[in-house]
Amino acid sequence: MKDGEGAIYKALIILGFGYLIVIILPYLIFGFSFIPWIISCPDLIDLLIYPIYMGLTLFYIYEKTPKKERPLSVLYIALLIIHIEGHGFHWVANAIDVTIENIQNWESVQQLVTIHRYTYFLDEILSHKIMFYSISLIMIIILYWSNRYKAEINQKQKYLLDTSSIVFGFSLIISFIEGQTPIEGMIFAIALITFALILYRDIRGIYDNYTSRFFFTMALTIVMIAAVYFAIFQGFPQPSEWMK
Repeated sequence: MKDGEGAIYKALIILGFGYLIVIILPYLIFGFSFIPWIISCPDLIDLLIYPIYMGLTLFYIYEKTPKKERPLSVLYIALLIIHIEGHGFHWVANAIDVTIENIQNWESVQQLVTIHRYTYFLDEILSHKIMFYSISLIMIIILYWSNRYKAEINQKQKYLLDTSSIVFGFSLIISFIEGQTPIEGMIFAIALITFALILYRDIRGIYDNYTSRFFFTMALTIVMIAAVYFAIFQGFPQPSEWMK
């Protein structure tokens, strides 16, 4: 390993498993129940931990990528800022939207409908697109950087990396589905696969570099899980709809 004793490798492991732990597992443990003033335990975990975990991990990858090998640095940092901003935007809109859904008595039904439609748009449409589009572009930029430096690992490390990558791909497509952007998620995965093949020209080249290996495996996982999910549910219903 030549990039700071495998610093990027470690960051990718954290990226993959961390997303599952911070975003997916809390809902499996606590469910989607509503708690006044808190919204829910998973949402509270999301608010307090996700920006720190994701922001620091992605910035760490940026810092450990050799400076001369990271073009588009300004775009990368801008996308990272937009992603974290979109996350906060989403959390606030989601908190208002969920609160409205759980308030029983309103003076005006029309007032409730109007406010709910607006917060739903902010929560489920606009903020999700800001978050997912920015993180998708960030990962494509990291893939681009990976082609500019050597990043080799041993066989044992490959097993952990592949597991983390599969976990990340699974967690991401579930998030895309819950965020009502599964088609965009699949387009992103296919675009990343295509871009990797163009950069490296063959599968072996992709898998010899652990950074490209991570994102390529992740993208394949997204496509496969999306296909299985669609076959089972005959569409992309949100997990929150059938898990309650």
